[in-house]
Amino acid sequence: MKITFFKNEEHFYPRISYVWENAEKVSDENNRKKFHKYVLLATTLPLLIFSIVFSRQMLSDYWFVIAALIFLLPLHELCHALFCLLSHRKVDRICFFPYTKTFSWIGAYVAPSFGIWNKTRAVLFYAFPLILLTALPTVLAFFFPELKTPLVFISLLNLSSSSIDITDIIGLLKLPSDMLNFINFSLTIKNKNEPLIIHQIFVTLELDKIYHRQFEYSNGKLSETETVKETNATLRLRGEFEEQFNIK
Repeated sequence: MKITFFKNEEHFYPRISYVWENAEKVSDENNRKKFHKYVLLATTLPLLIFSIVFSRQMLSDYWFVIAALIFLLPLHELCHALFCLLSHRKVDRICFFPYTKTFSWIGAYVAPSFGIWNKTRAVLFYAFPLILLTALPTVLAFFFPELKTPLVFISLLNLSSSSIDITDIIGLLKLPSDMLNFINFSLTIKNKNEPLIIHQIFVTLELDKIYHRQFEYSNGKLSETETVKETNATLRLRGEFEEQFNIK
């Protein structure tokens, strides 16, 4: 697992694209983008109100506030990474403050290795920081009243940092129960009696060749095939790569 700063996926792979057989893509992307601003407001407002009401105590415990502001983001991302490890899925990297050409609310993200999750596990991946850093501190505040203020502050601070996660969770919950999630996209299998074939086409920073990996999902298991089969879709995609990167 690598930890990087001020980089995004294009700094590792200039382009990665996917095509598939025996599946169709399911998405709620348009609604999720529109819905995010409302989630952002709903998750930020409680922290703002709490900080105003308890401003005197927060100022007296300024050292804790500063520490929370510094360490919460790494802890939040480590929660995502922890769920990957508990799910027996490797983490390729954690990217902090990823570079974007336009403004983005993403302060960091975890990039799991290529793999597949069902709907429940996909939701838990996004929800794990909310469970450990929002729900758990809130519960502990009832048992340790002397620590109530810092615990609630941690809870609300993480909540305000989770607007994208919450938006993703809501989007996933709207998708079919049998969908399969690959982080960047979700699919449903057309014919359950036939395997799902996924083609991964990509180039590395060397831009020396076009790579093609093929995966097969069958009987609940995802495996990489030893040989790859070219289809009209992969050939069309190769043509796009050749034109974009001037690779033959």
